[in-house]
Amino acid sequence: MARKPHLPTFSDDPLTFAEEARAAALRAEGVTATAIQDIPHPFWLVSALLWQQAVRFDPQSPLWPDRDRFFVSSTRLLPLRNAFLNLVSTSAPSNAATELFGLAGALPGQAIAAACGMTLAEKILAGRFGRSLVDHRTWLLALPGDLETGVALEAAALADRFHLDRLTIIVASATSAPEEKADLSLAVDRIEASGWSIRRLDGDDAIAIAQVLAATPRARKPRLILCETSGKTLPSPPEATNATPITGSSDAGRRSSVQRSWLRRLIRHPLRAEFERTLERRAPARLEDDFLRHAGEPPPPKHDDDGPDITLLRSGVKARERLADLLPEFVSLSAEHAPKGAGLSSGEVDIFVCGPREPAMVGFMNGLALHGSILPCGTANLSSADRMRPALRFAALSRERLLFVLIEDDPEASACPPWQQVEQLASLRAMPNLALFRPADSQEVAAAWLAALSWRHGPAVIVLARHPRQGSSTSHQDTLPASADIAVSSVRKTEQGGYVLREAKGGSSFRAVTLIASGPEVSLALQAQHRLESEGILAAVVSLPCWELFEKQSSAYRKAVLGQCPRVAIEAASGFGWERWLGDTGIFIGSEEFGVASGFDPLYQSSGLTPDVVCTRVRALLGVERKQEARARMETQKRGGDPRLRPSPIVKSNQRPVAGR
Repeated sequence: MARKPHLPTFSDDPLTFAEEARAAALRAEGVTATAIQDIPHPFWLVSALLWQQAVRFDPQSPLWPDRDRFFVSSTRLLPLRNAFLNLVSTSAPSNAATELFGLAGALPGQAIAAACGMTLAEKILAGRFGRSLVDHRTWLLALPGDLETGVALEAAALADRFHLDRLTIIVASATSAPEEKADLSLAVDRIEASGWSIRRLDGDDAIAIAQVLAATPRARKPRLILCETSGKTLPSPPEATNATPITGSSDAGRRSSVQRSWLRRLIRHPLRAEFERTLERRAPARLEDDFLRHAGEPPPPKHDDDGPDITLLRSGVKARERLADLLPEFVSLSAEHAPKGAGLSSGEVDIFVCGPREPAMVGFMNGLALHGSILPCGTANLSSADRMRPALRFAALSRERLLFVLIEDDPEASACPPWQQVEQLASLRAMPNLALFRPADSQEVAAAWLAALSWRHGPAVIVLARHPRQGSSTSHQDTLPASADIAVSSVRKTEQGGYVLREAKGGSSFRAVTLIASGPEVSLALQAQHRLESEGILAAVVSLPCWELFEKQSSAYRKAVLGQCPRVAIEAASGFGWERWLGDTGIFIGSEEFGVASGFDPLYQSSGLTPDVVCTRVRALLGVERKQEARARMETQKRGGDPRLRPSPIVKSNQRPVAGR
């Protein structure tokens, strides 16, 4: 088999190297000439110079941990990236599960946020292990359209805030259209206003580009290099007699020696075991025991202005802080300027505060996860899930481990925005590879965190209620077990995704109905169960905090939990998707309309999700009538009917009476 011609290529001048890469791209399977022409031609020269003198890598081991990260932002640039990788590497990575050189599958602008996240990961790891083990840069080839997106501007502002000076983004443009030039110039000006170092170059000037790349390591700001030209093809290579090779440290032996030196430093490093553990994504020993021991501790005294309703959110945030103490690779980000309440202050745990920039924050998290040795966790409001969706979907597509804490809005707050949750839970559950946890109490919060850490198929989202639903204040017999009663067996039950929280009196064979709920609505289901039992209707309460885990259980287990009797699902959100657990005879009680601002019909202002409503719907489902209601109706009929249905004295005889008037 013929050897790849990657080694002699480094001694060529950059224009010849670029032409060879372009020819290799044309020879690649499935690549058309149109696809090559669609790539702005300055990228070929820039990439040749990058690989010759700037990018730090080892041809024998292209995925060694301290290599420079080099990737592209669009599928349009994939032929270019693959051509250079095949020329410079003996074993160019092709597996999407381990390949870290490209984020081309994301929407425009997302790669810029991910590049910032990769640079942030390098900075965090360098702070932990030192520059002797972590000392590399991030290079991104982006299209002009990437700069014109809102997520790119948000990411640029955060890159300046976090001082990501080891990031370089190179944008090439070969257009002559005045509108496109004006849009690109405006986008670059906005990036520059965010605190970046901007260099504008002629895309055909190899010497100028080489000088800027050589000076890049000395930059103290994130850098954007704009290469513009109106030409359609690569400039002709100079004559051999006049060629001045720009090789830098391009010798393959020297590149391999860089990795060998790094390996020698790793062997002698005092944190070698910890570095290798995080690199292999192994959990520390006794992590679960230490976490549960903390979860079983009594909660701290509450402030005077904190009621018991805030306990669920507080326990969830405290669990996050405990994980940050136990997992050094755990990195927290928040979509708030100054987190308030429930232990959300940034003084208790190191948090990268992103402000209301959820799309960029999740893009950062994608880069942190793809870099390796980092487990990112983001905190935001549930109502912002729609803004996070593009980056969140890419995380699910790439099956990267990301943790999220999404906080529900307070439905009783006077300043509650009209963008209340309706379809957010259903849309998140519909996303492949994503696991959504909606715990109901401190036990389920602890179990949700452990299950989220074990979820390796993609992102894990923990939804925490800020305040219980109206009418959910319960007496002692209706409350869920206290956090002090946490046991490993209870956690294991919750980690199955769904379980019988309280069985009907006499056992499962005596069930008349099964009440299924998640989150704070579990407390509401317990109240309804208590009232139904007083009327002789035996009901079981099933908590279903995670559909994805419950679906992975055996069919026999799911049938034992859900039972054979009619099922009633309770959730203050859309019922889309609940039909898979309800069967043909079940019903859903929830919110199928937007709870918009006042001034609209009262029907849209309140979902009416109360224990009385649940009991009424259950009785209607079972065809059971309360004795008190039957007796009241008989007395009403004896008195001549309900006076509210009689015609008003001012109503004409030919008018039909209206109920309630």
